[in-house]
Formats: sequence, C-alpha cells, structure tokens
Amino acid sequence: MPSEIQNLVDERVKLITDARAYLKECEDDHQSMTEDEVARFNAMHDDSDKLKAQIDELEASEKASADRLLRQEQAEKGLEQLSNEDFRKLRSGSLAPQHRDADGEPINRLNAVNHVLQGWAMDGRDSVDAEQFKASGCSWDNKAGGLYIPLSNQAPQRLSDLQNAQSIGTTTAGGHTTFPGFVSNLERALLQFGGMRQVSTILRTATGSALDWPTVNDTGNTGALLAENTQDAEQDVTFGNLTLDAYKYTSKIVRVSVELMQDSAFNMGSTLGSLLGERLGRIQNTHATTGTGSSQPNGVVTAATLGKTAAATGAVTMDELLDLQASVDPAYRMGSTWMFNDATRNAVRQLKSTDSVYHWSPGATAGDPDRLFTAPVVVNQDMASMATTTKPVLFGQLSKYLMREVLGVTLVRMNERYADYHQVAFVAIMRFDGDLLDAGTNPVKYLQMA
Repeated sequence: MPSEIQNLVDERVKLITDARAYLKECEDDHQSMTEDEVARFNAMHDDSDKLKAQIDELEASEKASADRLLRQEQAEKGLEQLSNEDFRKLRSGSLAPQHRDADGEPINRLNAVNHVLQGWAMDGRDSVDAEQFKASGCSWDNKAGGLYIPLSNQAPQRLSDLQNAQSIGTTTAGGHTTFPGFVSNLERALLQFGGMRQVSTILRTATGSALDWPTVNDTGNTGALLAENTQDAEQDVTFGNLTLDAYKYTSKIVRVSVELMQDSAFNMGSTLGSLLGERLGRIQNTHATTGTGSSQPNGVVTAATLGKTAAATGAVTMDELLDLQASVDPAYRMGSTWMFNDATRNAVRQLKSTDSVYHWSPGATAGDPDRLFTAPVVVNQDMASMATTTKPVLFGQLSKYLMREVLGVTLVRMNERYADYHQVAFVAIMRFDGDLLDAGTNPVKYLQMA
C-alpha cells in the first residue's frame, strides 16, 4: 500500500482509538457525558470518516489507473499477435472503429457524449458534429424537444465501479481516457446522495412499460414421508407478482445566462451533470427510502416489517439491536446490512457491553465499511431520527430492494422561455420506480421507537 494511503490509515486508526479512550475517560469521571463531551466525541469520529473518504478516493483512483494500464498492455499484446494481413488492414483503416474524428482518430463514446452536449448546450442543435453525434449513441427526443442521452445498462453502485466504467476506452489502436462530463458526473451525483444506490439492486430497462417481477413463497410447504404403494399427494405453488412502474422525475429548471456561456470556457456537460444529478439523486433516495408506494416508489422503510420495538423514544440499547438482527430469518441474515442516519450512527457507535467491548468496528481501508455486530453499515440521511414512534433503524437483505430506471436521461434546452432575460434554461428528466422484493418472508425489518 502506498505510503500516502498508509499514513491516512494510521491517522484514522489513531483517531478512533483516541475517541474510545476519551469516551472511557468521560465515563470514568461521571456516569453520563455532557453535551460538549458528546460533541467532541462525535467530532473525532467525523474526522475519521473524512479520512476514510480520502482513503476510498485514493484507492479507487489507483485501481482505475491499474486497470487502464492492464488494458493497454493487453491491447499491445493483441497487436503483436496480429497477422501481417490483419496489420495491413488495421493500417489501412478497415479494422478501425466505425466512428473517427477529423484527424482519423477513433472516437470514444463517452468523449463523444461530452462533445455533443457541450456543442448543443452552448450553440444549439445545428452546431453538433455529425460523426460525434453518431458515436455518442445520443438521439434527438423530438417529443420532449431535447437531447436523449443513453446511460450504461447497469448503474454503478460503488465509486470504484464508476471510475472503472468511465475509464474504459482502450482500443486495439491505443488508449483513450475520457474526461469528466455529463454521464460520469450524473452517475457520481446520483451515487453519492443517500445510500440506497449502494445497497439496492439497480435495473435499467430500455422502455418504461410496467415491469412484472414474479415472486414465490413456498417456505410453508415441506416434503412428506410416503409409504410403499401409496398415492402421492399434490401441493400447489402460489406465485405472486411485483410490478415496477416508471414515475417521471424532473431536476427542475436551471437557468444560465448567455453571457456566462459566451464568456466562460467551463465544461457545460460536467456542470449540468453534477447540478442536475444532485437534484435527481436527492429525490430518488428520499422516495426509495420512505416513498408511500401510492403514485410514487414504495420506499424500503414503508415496505419493511416490524422486527423490534424499543423501550424508549430517543435511545436504543445493544440488546434491542441484537433482537432486531435476530428477527430477520437466518436465510437472509448472512449478507444483511444495517441502515440508519448519521445521528443514529453517532449514538450506536457509543454502545458497548458490560465488559467495555465495542461492537462497532470502523472500516480502515477502501471497500471496507463500518460494521455493527460484524454486519456492514450504510448511512442514509433520509432515515428518520430517534423520536416517538419513528423507524430509525433497518436491518436485512437490502439488496432485495429493486430500483428500476428507464435507460437514459432526456435533457431539454429552453431557448425561448427566458429569452427576455437573455438566459437559456436546462432541465433533466428521468423515470424510475422502486420496491422491496418480498414474497412474504420479510427480508428487511425495522426497529420502531416507543
């Protein structure tokens, strides 16, 4: 591990150790911590979380670089193995990618998307290069009056997956690395808000037609002992169905002055991807967490079942969390995940057994999440805080939550609406739905406060 990353890991381990020592010191001096002491304890853990984010970024970046180098080496080996005839064809261009720029270089699809979006956003449809447009895979959404931008078939669920996906661009003629643009920044913004995309199963479909997902629960049926020469009995299997729709969501309108577009050389695709992605990411995470299921997605909290009721209204105990964990069927318990917001996390990580053993284990390296009772923890700020009758804690197979997205984003450019302000406006439209795949076996359960 490079020294920079190791130094951050060592610094984080020391912070966590110091925080626990500080907690013990406070408890030895008096039974309960003061508000200032709790704030200092939480600040130490917040600093450790910031270090963890830096470690994750550095390790993900190194992995992406290593993957690019590996693909380049593989491409070079492939060139060495080409026959003389293939090499001649390659040089003549007959084996080259279909879409090439004015200099004859292959056009990377994500680069093409960024070029198309930049030209269209700045100067309109007529300024888009034809070859770049073909290579991008984009299309004109004449019904919405905008630009339809296709995304990958499977949405990334980890930052490292996103970085690796956006770095793919190596061809047998050499490597082409993408620069930050609409697709990568939109994906990153969607991924970073909330936590539901980290744990859900994300499906992207080509159309928004109702998607039927069959379910079956045969856990109540068993085999039977059968005597010789005895007729066998029948036992039907009952199937259910989960239907995922495609609700339409808007980023709301973003206005940009004509002067800014004319005088600034900023990357329009990158900017719009971040801004609009953040807006869509927030509402998507909120509805995937607490959506009512009526004319909107059915949130995971709404779809989950009661596993444990706490005795208090503003605090949980270690035993109550253990009871919630035990309430999930053993078939789902392996690979299950905890989910709560940051305020609940601050309370839970202070819990320890009578022999002063903490059951909260901070993850030190990239890809290693914090854990509670050995199960990973995901922080979701759309989860409720601890208060009367709220549901602040989830535990279970959160991967059973299905998040369905229609493949692609429609980005609309409004030339006339704000023309009197000398402004151009943009809005992004996405369609998605979500629900918990539960055939009656309750893969996710919640703790409810008194």
